Amino acid sequence: RQQSRQQLVGHGARVLASPAQVQRRRLTAHAPRREPTPELAADTAASPTITPANHAFTAVFASLAADCGEYDRARAALSRLRGRLHAVPQSSAWLATLFSTVEAAYSIGDAEIAREAAALMAPYAELPVLGSLAVVCLGSPRRSLGLAALTVGDLDAGITLLEQAIADDERLGNRPLAALTAAD
Repeated sequence: RQQSRQQLVGHGARVLASPAQVQRRRLTAHAPRREPTPELAADTAASPTITPANHAFTAVFASLAADCGEYDRARAALSRLRGRLHAVPQSSAWLATLFSTVEAAYSIGDAEIAREAAALMAPYAELPVLGSLAVVCLGSPRRSLGLAALTVGDLDAGITLLEQAIADDERLGNRPLAALTAAD
C-alpha cells in the first residue's frame, strides 16, 4: 500500500494523505503536523480524549496505530469497539467512526470487526462519508465496504466495491481518495 502511494506520487499524482491521516489532521487541526510514528501513536494513546465513550477517537487511533505499525495498539483499540459498533450513537462522526474502524481492520486483517462495521455502513453506500459538519469528506463508503470484503476474503466483491468507490470519489471530486483507493 505504501509503495503504491509512493509510485503514484512518483508519477505526478498528488496523494495528500491516507484516510486515517486526513481524519487525524482534522481532529488535531491546531496541533503541529507529525508523520505517523510509534511515538505519535503512544502520545495519542495517552491523550485524555481517547476514552471508552469517544468511539470516533478510538477508531481513528486504531487506524493511526496500524499506519504506524503499532499493530498491538490497533488491535487493543479495535477490541474496545468490537461487538459495540451497533451501539455507537448516530452522530455527525458516526460514518467516519465506521470508516476508521474498517481502515484499521483492513490493515491488521481483523475480519470480525470489518464485517461488523460494513454491515452498519452498507445502507449508506450512496452517501459520502463526512466528518463532523462536513468539514472533511472521506469519500465513498464503498471504499470501506470494499476493504471489509477484502478483509473477510471476498475478493470479487471487494474489487467491485473498490472500483465503485473510485467512480464515486471521482464524481465527488475527491481525487485523493480516488487515487488512494486505486492504489489499494
